[in-house]
Amino acid sequence: MNILIFGGTKGIGKEIAFSLKNNHNVYVCSKTAPIIQDEHFKSLPCDITKEKDIQSVIANMLISWKTIDTVINSAGIVLLKPFLDYTSEDMDSVFDVNIKGACLISKAVISIFKKQKEGRIIHLGSTRSFTVATNKSVYAMSKFALRALNKSINLEFNKKGIYSSMICPGRVDITGMNPQLVSPVDITQAIKKIISLPNNTNIEEILVGGMI
Repeated sequence: MNILIFGGTKGIGKEIAFSLKNNHNVYVCSKTAPIIQDEHFKSLPCDITKEKDIQSVIANMLISWKTIDTVINSAGIVLLKPFLDYTSEDMDSVFDVNIKGACLISKAVISIFKKQKEGRIIHLGSTRSFTVATNKSVYAMSKFALRALNKSINLEFNKKGIYSSMICPGRVDITGMNPQLVSPVDITQAIKKIISLPNNTNIEEILVGGMI
């Protein structure tokens, strides 16, 4: 399987990428420096708020492996403040990545999937896709909107063999030192479950840890 990961060079995205690369061709992209590459694991810099960057990544992946089977959008910004402290610039920053970027990615890859007559998108959401919390108003709004995008893609494109899913974790422990929290391994296992589904089957949302 050929998998494209946005936001795949650090944090949760990096853990996902390294877990999948042993059994799949994996192309990762992020604004941060590219990671080590080999025949089945490639990377490019990409700003997901720029349509031309997304198109460039897709074009390069198609040159390498001809098809894109699954796209994982793990790029995101968490900016926590009391509501009245958010500036206009803060709001632009969060929504540009968490929503505009997700929309641009989805639009670009759906065009490819329509030609292939199949394809999957997996967005990394949050329990804040369902509920709000103190100091997380703008972040939660962006994740609520991402959930709406996920549902809208399924409504419009399921009949064309294109499916969208959301993994919605609670608080994540990147270090792996706190068993009370969600680990990147938990998230990766949920992703593996989705990509193992038959082509005509979908799980629209998976909640991993946390409470709603």
